[in-house]
Amino acid sequence: MEVTKIDFNESKVGKGNIFLYKNQLSGGGGKYLARFERRTINDDIIIARIHERGVGLDDLTVKAVIGLYKKEVVAALGSGESVNMMDLGTMYIRASGSADSRESAMSLMTLQPAFTPSKTSIEAVSSVQISGASFSESGPKMESIVDLYTGRSSLDSENMMRLSAGKVALVRGSRLKIAGEEGGLFFCPIGDDGVPVSDRSQYVQVPLDRILRNRQGELEFFMPDSLEGGRSYSLLVRSNYLGRNKSLGSYREACSDPLLIEPTA
Repeated sequence: MEVTKIDFNESKVGKGNIFLYKNQLSGGGGKYLARFERRTINDDIIIARIHERGVGLDDLTVKAVIGLYKKEVVAALGSGESVNMMDLGTMYIRASGSADSRESAMSLMTLQPAFTPSKTSIEAVSSVQISGASFSESGPKMESIVDLYTGRSSLDSENMMRLSAGKVALVRGSRLKIAGEEGGLFFCPIGDDGVPVSDRSQYVQVPLDRILRNRQGELEFFMPDSLEGGRSYSLLVRSNYLGRNKSLGSYREACSDPLLIEPTA
């Protein structure tokens, strides 16, 4: 079998995107916080890449060594020691919190793992190029809608998603938690032009006491009884939720693709 060997010192130029988030807490003139695109790889990917380099080690051996190394690192941290992570940086224990006396320090201080990168790691990151930047809205995002009565999901529906009238539905996504006096979950009738009608008085709101789960990642609720069977609606999430005891200065909305309400016996 022919093996392609790769030089471990091979220089590659990495690229990634920057996402810009509005700093809602600073009140400071349209400033944005930047986060580099995260592409996390696990042990299996690292082992596969080592195997591609043709170093003469089988995957089970590499996996066993990585597993043993991981156990020793955890054991060292559990013993209060710092660990030089293969000259990539030092993992150590950081104390956070404040105390007004030696006696209170033992109960008030919190210990957490921390990492200080080495010169090698810093130089590796310095070669990465930013290939683009985009704004990330702080509003709700719907990724899937599930009819818990039938098990149908919008991810599996080639045609218009159907929801069972009067039954329980589930929305999954991010930043979905409903908050604020004007926040809510609404069904918006689809007009003749194929888009939700602009007259908000026609929207059907899901009563708050009919929402079984109100979380950032999912909303579970009973379908309103007043929805017309055989009619199409879009589901709209409206919220100003930012975090615990925190709210946005304005409301954000997300609207789903059209959904067909299916009568049930």
